[in-house]
Amino acid sequence: MAADKLPRDDAILVHYALGDIADRAACYGAAIGHFSAANDLTREGFDERGARFDPVAHAAQTDRLIETYSTAFFAAAQALAAPANGRC
Repeated sequence: MAADKLPRDDAILVHYALGDIADRAACYGAAIGHFSAANDLTREGFDERGARFDPVAHAAQTDRLIETYSTAFFAAAQALAAPANGRC
């Protein structure tokens, strides 16, 4: 496949895009194949850098974001916004 000749970061993007196209066309097997290829390439990059995905840390970060950026947060932020008066 042509994506094999691309730099890794570009190949990842191509596989995600092809996976999305295949998914929208209801070609689910092809979609999973492209998403898996993109994930494998991403994992290779992490491995080369010695980085690892930590699902517990990720879940904790997500929980902190949800707690911080609550409905109340956005309501308070909106109250501080100046009216647009039809201008940007």
